[in-house]
Amino acid sequence: MLDTRPIEDSSFGIEVVNLDVSENLPAETIAELVRELHEHRVVILKNQRVDKQGYLSFARRLGRPDIHALTYARLPDYPEIEPIGNVNNKDRETSIRNGAAYWHTEHAYEANPVNTLLFYAQRVPQVGGETWLADMRTAYEDLDEEMKRRIDGLIVKHDFCAARRNRDGSEFKNSAINAARDAGRLPPVRHYLSPPHPATGRKSLYAVTGFTYGIEGMEDTEANALLAELEAHALNPKYLYARKHVVGDILVLDTLQTLHRGTELDFTTGPHDARLLWNIALKGAPESCVGNWRPCEPEPV
Repeated sequence: MLDTRPIEDSSFGIEVVNLDVSENLPAETIAELVRELHEHRVVILKNQRVDKQGYLSFARRLGRPDIHALTYARLPDYPEIEPIGNVNNKDRETSIRNGAAYWHTEHAYEANPVNTLLFYAQRVPQVGGETWLADMRTAYEDLDEEMKRRIDGLIVKHDFCAARRNRDGSEFKNSAINAARDAGRLPPVRHYLSPPHPATGRKSLYAVTGFTYGIEGMEDTEANALLAELEAHALNPKYLYARKHVVGDILVLDTLQTLHRGTELDFTTGPHDARLLWNIALKGAPESCVGNWRPCEPEPV
């Protein structure tokens, strides 16, 4: 049985202690870890010591690692790992370094979206550098029944380039996307606004901000107003947690039940303000859920 404890100062999520992901963990342990993730939305694996290959091998037991559409977002020799921070040469560009400093859902701009995201902390600044998390399952469950009836079954449109724009059409100030050639390979996609989870069946608000830009069958004015209302509700402080990373910890996030964002940083001047996370984004069913994984996506048009 996993040794767990609640995350301090958070209304959701747990920490797991005394688990070494560099080991060949039994299938039963992986299955329990996945159940805890789907129940608590966030799992922090404390005090890990694992190299890139071991980290990737562990991640593969939780899903299929995805490779980011933008080439600069891939670690050389390990393209499934995305280095995020302020220490690499690419991070000198503000739009890349702070490109995730807005609320979003990982890869919601893809037809087959990411369902799990891992952050492995390598360097952590003394001040700042938090990853903010938002609990979208509780946010959905707290909606009144009238609002739930209104949004259940609605299909939201998502676009890779929408993160560059506010809903009034102006440019989004924290865009990391400066490679239109890469972006052009990703057409707009559609996802349900409040889909049931593939493993548990429990509904959450999905990607109410970030890459969203409209709702099918709804005038833009009405759609924008509804999305803005849901976004304001979802980002109520009672649903939020600012994770101050700890070197060696792996943060595991169920992206079907959460939003997240980074915090803005300057380029590093030394160890005291350096930030580096190794991120892996996963698709598909964890090994323990094969045969019982039921994604809910709109029918193709």
